[in-house]
Amino acid sequence: ELQEHIDAYINAYNVKAEPFVWTKKKVRQRRFKGRRITQL
Repeated sequence: ELQEHIDAYINAYNVKAEPFVWTKKKVRQRRFKGRRITQL
């Protein structure tokens, strides 16, 4: 039964599938030591 639902989802998704393109620029970690939560 679960396999049927998974197959149905995949078949429905594949109708409008398109390649994924990452659009966000480079992600950097921000240091938050010494900052207040409102400044994050």
